[in-house]
Amino acid sequence: MKVKSVFGQITGLKSIMVFMIVILLSLSFVGFVIQKNFTSRISEQQETIEQLNMQLRNMQLVIGTNGKILTLEKELVDLSKRNKAAGKRDLGVDIPNVAYKVFELEQRYKDDGLEASLLLGIIETESDFDPRATSTYKDASGNVKPLAYGIMQVVRSTASPYLQKLGHTWSPEIMYEPTIALEVGTTHLVELHRQYMDEGLEFTHEWNWSIMSYFWGERPIKDAMNLPSSARRETPAFGYWNRVREAQLRWKAKGF
Repeated sequence: MKVKSVFGQITGLKSIMVFMIVILLSLSFVGFVIQKNFTSRISEQQETIEQLNMQLRNMQLVIGTNGKILTLEKELVDLSKRNKAAGKRDLGVDIPNVAYKVFELEQRYKDDGLEASLLLGIIETESDFDPRATSTYKDASGNVKPLAYGIMQVVRSTASPYLQKLGHTWSPEIMYEPTIALEVGTTHLVELHRQYMDEGLEFTHEWNWSIMSYFWGERPIKDAMNLPSSARRETPAFGYWNRVREAQLRWKAKGF
């Protein structure tokens, strides 16, 4: 009888332990679900806050630069009319988006010293605002092949990493999207500028080496730095820099 009693007690204890383990597991699961839901809600709230902040920045941009955006739209409309008359392609319906994007990028990179006039100068020099501009080169066999695309004339090897970050796969058509081409080209230009600032070769509002590297590549420009100033002035990169600066001054004189 005592053996049975002890056995009964052990069995009872096991039952209680199993019951407690089930309760603990249930509580753990409930806690996990609550924590997951709580984390999910926090994540959703953070995303909502980020979206609201983005909308606020956009509103501030529109309020702060609305006059300039509208003025630039008018300038681009007039330019498009001239391009059409000359048989060239124009920005067309993308004009408002491009005008807004120029000032959005200027605001985003203001601490780097970026100005709308510089972007407009580069676009004018690179493509004359032709969204489907395509530069070419001849390969070893003499065949003509495309090289750079869009209003900022970015080559595929340069554009691809930036496009990937934006969630796009490289293609000529994606580079013919003016706002995407502008985003890609500007991001590359700013990264060059930051690199040269880190190396002590440029200050915030000095973009000389960055502009030349945008056109000629970093390695050739590093080599050109070692040339006498007279020889440097004979390089294609210097000629490009000069054209960009002249175009930038024209846009700056218009208030950009």
